[in-house]
Amino acid sequence: YASASVAIPLMDFSKDTLAFEFSHDPDFANEVQEQPVTMRNVSAVPLRFTVQMNPPFDVEPKPDWELEPNEAATIRVTFDPDYRGDCQSHEVRDKLLVCYDDNPHVDSVDLGAEISFPNLDVSHSFIDFGSVLNDTTKREYVTVRNTGSVPARFE
Repeated sequence: YASASVAIPLMDFSKDTLAFEFSHDPDFANEVQEQPVTMRNVSAVPLRFTVQMNPPFDVEPKPDWELEPNEAATIRVTFDPDYRGDCQSHEVRDKLLVCYDDNPHVDSVDLGAEISFPNLDVSHSFIDFGSVLNDTTKREYVTVRNTGSVPARFE
């Protein structure tokens, strides 16, 4: 006859969702944003775990942790709005994953970001003027439309 007691890791998070927003402003550099999240071990046993996520999100100060019962720690989740370098408006969704050593249970915090740039849509990608005689002109009209939510400036 054998018996065992199993403790399920219980972690309490200060937030269940982190939302980042970025709107491009040509007068300012694209800076990394950060938000804090406090984690508290509400189990009766010490917890060893790693924190994982995918770019454009990252965690500071470290990915590996150990918290005693009722101990809390704060991490900074960072978001780099320039991670793709393509200046295209888009949304990104991911999860901050807390993976426990020696236990298959995984906790998570939802991560999201809305990235806004002025994005231009040009009505023609190619214009063929055909044959144009010397000292004459020919006009073709092109429509340029800002499909982004940020105003576009032209110089």
